[in-house]
Amino acid sequence: MRRRNLTINRTGRRLALAGRFDAHEIADAAGAFDGLAATGTDVELDLADVRFLDGAALGLLAERGRRMTESGGSLRITRASRAATIIMDLAHRAGMVTDFAPMAPASVGVAVAA
Repeated sequence: MRRRNLTINRTGRRLALAGRFDAHEIADAAGAFDGLAATGTDVELDLADVRFLDGAALGLLAERGRRMTESGGSLRITRASRAATIIMDLAHRAGMVTDFAPMAPASVGVAVAA
């Protein structure tokens, strides 16, 4: 049995993740996002307790953010740990992700670079 490395807490339109957010945890995280992704829903994402995230996690954030925007809602990162902020910033600088504002997480717009 696989040990879970990510804790997911959902309260209303707020999703808080804690631990390692990586490829092994994508299915659980995707399910949590899908439960919130009703048309026009504005979702607040709290990454303050995320110790690590990888490319799969960044891809999921980008894809779900784009999907929420297209349906008239939004994905807004309200808090981010230092580790999450550094990884998002590096991904942005490398051109992997555009429209990330990791230093101002309350205004993050998530979209993957072409």
